[in-house]
Amino acid sequence: MSLRTKPTQARSAARIDGILGGAASIVDEVGVERLSTNLVATRADCSIGTLYRYFPDRHAVLRALALRHIADVHAEVSASAHARQGEIGGLESLLLCYPQYLVRRFRTQPGFRAIAYDHAFELPPRDDERYLLGHALGSDRSPAAQIAADVARAFARPGAEAVALASDLELFAILVLALVDRAFAASPEGSATLIEDAERYAAREARRILSGFEPAFAR
Repeated sequence: MSLRTKPTQARSAARIDGILGGAASIVDEVGVERLSTNLVATRADCSIGTLYRYFPDRHAVLRALALRHIADVHAEVSASAHARQGEIGGLESLLLCYPQYLVRRFRTQPGFRAIAYDHAFELPPRDDERYLLGHALGSDRSPAAQIAADVARAFARPGAEAVALASDLELFAILVLALVDRAFAASPEGSATLIEDAERYAAREARRILSGFEPAFAR
């Protein structure tokens, strides 16, 4: 379980935002493994009892932080896909830019290192977690699957072609995230070698995904 109490008032929502903001700063300073509820409560300037009112343990705090970041990724990637849907090479450009997009977020977004925590990107959210993702990502599918489906809708015809493209894009998104996450395991700036590995993989997979694929708007 992630949230013990779903916030119904602005004050409660603001308290959760403060808790997750505190958790994000701690993740940046000491890493996911060393985050504790006591550290989060101190950083968020709330009592440990208040924290436990919303989150039963450190695991739930990290899940919530990861899901918040995933919701932001969904909003930005989906908007970028739909902005490029009438652009020749739009899907290729989106795929090639994805590793550096993640790199930028790892470097600039507090607590983004938690995004891969507990496979939050790859597994469907639990019922009590959907509040954290909003309506766009609140379905029974994993966030990766939902993001892939949104991107596929921007470029492929509805039906079998969109389903096939979404399947390819889902695996692409999961593996590129895993590679970039690995690059930042030991350094806040990321390993240049491992970032290059992620970019090479993305370029190779983009060629494979796009081989024989003609965007719907070009037909």
